Formats: sequence, structure tokens, C-alpha cells
Amino acid sequence: MESTQRPHQDSEPAAAPNAQSRPRTSPVRLLVAGLVTLALLPLNAQFLIQSETVYYAGFPTTISLFYHAVFVLFVLSLANSALVRWFPRLAIHPAELAVVYIGLCIGSSTASHDSMQLLAPMMCDGFYLATPENGWAENLLPDVPKWLTVSDPHSLRELHEGGARLDNPAVYGPWIKPSLWWTLFAVALHTGTYGMVSFFRKRWIEAERLTFPIVQLPMELMHRRGGFLRQPSLWIAMGIVIAIDLLNGMHVLNPQWPQIPTRGEAIPGFNLASTVVDAPWNAVTFLPLAFYPIIIGLGLLLPTELAFSCWFFFLFWKAEQIVVRALGLHAVLEFPYIEAQALGGYAGIAFFAIWVSRSYVRQALRSVFGRERVDLSREAMSYRTSLIVFLLSFGFLVVFSVVAGMQVLYALAFFVIYFVIAFSISRIRAEMGLPAHDLHFAGPTEILPDVLGTVNIPARTRVVSRMFYWFNRAYRSLHAPHQIEALKISEQTGLPARATTSVLMVGVVAGMIVAFWAILWCWAEFGASAKVVARGFGAEIFTQMNVDIMTPNQARTGPLMALIVGIVFMVSMLALKMRVPWLPIHPAGFAVSATWTMQYMWCPLLIAWAIKSLISRYGGGQAYRRLVPIAFGLILGDLVGGVFWSAWGIHTKQQIYSIFQ
Repeated sequence: MESTQRPHQDSEPAAAPNAQSRPRTSPVRLLVAGLVTLALLPLNAQFLIQSETVYYAGFPTTISLFYHAVFVLFVLSLANSALVRWFPRLAIHPAELAVVYIGLCIGSSTASHDSMQLLAPMMCDGFYLATPENGWAENLLPDVPKWLTVSDPHSLRELHEGGARLDNPAVYGPWIKPSLWWTLFAVALHTGTYGMVSFFRKRWIEAERLTFPIVQLPMELMHRRGGFLRQPSLWIAMGIVIAIDLLNGMHVLNPQWPQIPTRGEAIPGFNLASTVVDAPWNAVTFLPLAFYPIIIGLGLLLPTELAFSCWFFFLFWKAEQIVVRALGLHAVLEFPYIEAQALGGYAGIAFFAIWVSRSYVRQALRSVFGRERVDLSREAMSYRTSLIVFLLSFGFLVVFSVVAGMQVLYALAFFVIYFVIAFSISRIRAEMGLPAHDLHFAGPTEILPDVLGTVNIPARTRVVSRMFYWFNRAYRSLHAPHQIEALKISEQTGLPARATTSVLMVGVVAGMIVAFWAILWCWAEFGASAKVVARGFGAEIFTQMNVDIMTPNQARTGPLMALIVGIVFMVSMLALKMRVPWLPIHPAGFAVSATWTMQYMWCPLLIAWAIKSLISRYGGGQAYRRLVPIAFGLILGDLVGGVFWSAWGIHTKQQIYSIFQ
């Protein structure tokens, strides 16, 4: 999408010091930073597992900017400002801060609400929850690969009832073999996405100079002197938001305290659809007003046209549902197939981005085969290595799936769709930034059975496909965008590209290990069935498996046509955008606004768009630059409040106020 990336005065990140002019840190200090990050990963995993599943007290990994990782960076930046002034020799180099931040992001992606927190219950719940009534033992479990699951009744009983000792081999022993296999699978999956984004690093970062809005704040915090922290407007905005979060948190603890509601479901009247009972208008179902400061802050950093497009297309989807209800077409199952249209939109973004980069791809491929010399001194991996890594990882994933029981062609199609989604999300994040990109229930686990028909898919293929639901339920914490952002951060901070690769790869392996440990520890301590609030993931997966088996569907043309419509619409709009650059709508909004999370984000993005539009029109570029510290203050204030209340909920062992959702 080269042509859509034109100079945006309102989308440029704050100027970063030239990495080449900054003195480099020593390899020893980078190693120390890496060891510190490894030491933080177990604490990070425990924080995420307990806050997101045990107590449902916060959801740091459900938005693009992992606010707990930024909080750690913020604390280190404050300490570093003092060190720079009083003890300059002890000051932390930006590259060292980058190691910590990148490592925490990758570890968090692995232990996230849309990854390991689904995988662990999927590995065991089919056996623990099987009853004569649901028939899972007869219908599903014979086709479930035993080497990827845990069926030992003693271990499952101990972990689900709680009060168990995790140092007991009878409890943890049955988990070792399947955990190792899934760790190997995850390493291949995320190594494949890294090979993919590394192949396009030079194009996106150096040639197109994409702005990476999501990591503007982290990169500012990594600067050695942290000059932007001396902006009064930042601290004023931050203080106001912290006060709001504290007040709202106290209201949750004691309803006699007043509140300043920011969450759409906090007050029933804030759901605009709650008073609409007449057809066809009641097809809207849920239209909450929300005022999340962190989303408003992120929206202020987005290009104006994307902020507009997100809320515009969200209302477009609602209008489409109303029209479908008015025409009586809602009786057709899932019509108008919004998820399939959105998936088509993502695929269209990927196809168009590759098409406009075709000369770059040709040059890269000539370099792969030794027909052209290209300067790759700044690359984490050469084009040849990136391509080999991607192909080997892709091949391993297909072979793994076939050994588990999936058909070869089905496995090929499955992972092609997955990598297309990963590529598209990475591209959008790099170019324009997105507060969230969930794409709930629209990945290969859903679209392939819809298009092919479950009657035409062998039972074991259906079961294995649903077992991959743990990394396809939603894509909010996808590794790929964090990987390309890590390469951007390394360029800005002077972190060697190969060191970045090491952090990313070690982060995946260590992240899987500590995530397994944190989940099993929480289950042993609290009981997976007794006190864990988010207990439905394993049952959700096996229930859908059972539906596939017991009520098979025929191949349907509707989802396929919706997918094609989404692709054609997206490619056509991107081509139009290339020829009419002043068009106020960005087509990416079509894809990203059709998902569950946008229900909560449309209003904050509308507010951000209105503020940016007014300030840019009547104040110009100078006024917008004054707005950036305020945006940072809104984000920092909410993340401080979010981390505080999540930690308080864990400390007091109760469900508490959450800054988002």
C-alpha cells in the first residue's frame, strides 16, 4: 500500500534521535538487559494469567499497546532520567530499554488472553468435562491426538479442584510431553511470521518510512533524556486520568463512591440500543457509549482518516444489519456474513500491499538466487535466510498438522489464511496503527468449515482444526506486528538487528515455558473450576467440535461470496485511494471495524477524530504537535491506573475495576 502512505502531518511520530549518532551500548550490557528481561517474564506471566483469567481484573493484551509493558518502560524511563542527571555512567542505554520492552511484549503475546490462556484448557478440558450427557467421550475424544492433550484423571482432578502441589510429579508429569510439542509448534509458528516480516522490513521501514503509531510512546520513553516527560500538559492529562481511574475503582469497591463512567457497560443507559425495541432498528443489539482515555489517546496518534474510517464503517455495519432485518434476510444463517467480509478485507490489504511492492519482491528474490547484490548490512536476516526460515516454518506447521490428523490440502489452506491475516495486521499496524485488531471468529477455523461444509471434512481434520482455535479465536495479541515493531524500535535505538532476533526468539521459548508454569500454578493454587473466572475457553472449543460432528453443515456459497466481496471491495478502494489521495476514508476501516472490540472503541475514536479534525483545521501543525503530549498523558494515566487496579485485584484476590472492557 505504498501509494496510501503519503506525508501526514498528523501521523508522523515524534522525532527520534538518530540511532547512528548515538553511542552504542556494549554487548555485555545488552546481555544483562536480556537476563533482567528473562527474570521479569515469570512475574509478567503471573500478572497476566491472574489479572486476565483468575480475577478478570484487567486485560492488558486485548489492545495493541500492552499497557503493562509500557508501564514497566515508564518506570524505567523515570529512573533513567535521574540517572542521566546524577549518575550518567549508570544510565540505561535506549537499546537496553528496547530489549526489556521487546522481550516483555513477546512474552506477553505468548501468555495472552488469545494464546496460552486458551491452549492450556483446550489440552485437558475435553477429558475433564466429558460426561454421558454431552457424549464427548464417544464423539470427540477418539479423534483427539493423545500426544497433544492431557487425560490423566488424577492430574486433572488436582488442578481443577485446587489446593494441589505443583511440585508433585503426579500433577505436572502428564503435562510435560504435550507442552513440549506445543512449545515446538509455537516456536515454528512465530518464527514463520518473523521470517515473513523480516523479508519486508527494508521496504516498510526504510523505503516507505511507515510511521508505526503504536510504538511512538514506547520509543519516546526509550530516549536517554526523556525530554517529553517534562511537558506540563502530559502530566496534567495523566493526573486527570489517574484520578478518574482511582475514583471509578473505588466505586467498584464501594458503590457509595461516585464514578465518572468510561466503560460502555458501566451504566445501562450508555447502551444506545437498549431503548430500541422495534424492528428493524433492534437489529443493532448493542451500541455502547464508551470514553476510554487510553483509546482516545491512541486515536489522537492515528491518522485522521483512519480514526474516521473506524467509527464510520462500524456504523456502516450496524446500518447493514438494520437493512437486512428490514428486508427479512436475517432468517438466512449469519447473513450478511460480516466476519467473512472482514476477513476478505484483511486478505485484500495483504494482496494489495504485495502487489504495490512487486518490484521490491522481485529485487529481493533476485538477491535470494544470487542474481543481484543488495545492501543487507542493517537486516536482521538476509532475504535468503528470511525466505528459508518462513518456508521451513510453514512446512513444519503443515507436517505437524498432518501427523496430528489433518488433511494435507486442508492444512495448507489453513496456514495460508493464518499468515495472510498476520501479514495484513502487521502492515496496518506499521502504516497507521490500530488500537485493537481482534477479528473474532473469522479465521481459518471458521471460514474453511463454512465454505467447504463440515460434511465434506473428515472428522479428525475437523477436530485438529478446532484444536488450533487457541491461536485463531481472535488476533488481538498476534506476534507478527510486535516483531516488525521490534525491528523499527531497534533501528531507532541502535539495538543490533541480530540482538533483536535473539530477543524475539528467546522470548517465544521462554514465554511458552513460563506461561505453562504460571497457568498450572494458578490452577493448582486456586482450582481451575473453583475460582478461575474465565473458565469457558476449553468448553467453548470442545462444544464447537461436538456441533461440527453432531450437526454437520453442507458447503455454503454465502460465506465464500462475502469473502470475495470483501477482497474486491478492499482492493478497489485501495486502488482508488492511490489515485485520489485526498479521499477522507481509509479502506482499512472496512476490515478492522467489523469486529467485537470496535463496539467499545467506536465512540473514543469518534472523539479523537473530532478533536484532531478541529485542531488541525483551526490550529494547524503547531497546534497538533502540542496535542501529542496530551495524547501521551491520556495513555500513561490510564495504563498507570490499569496496572494499579489489576495489581490490587490480584493482591486482594477479587474481581476489580478494569480500564478497558
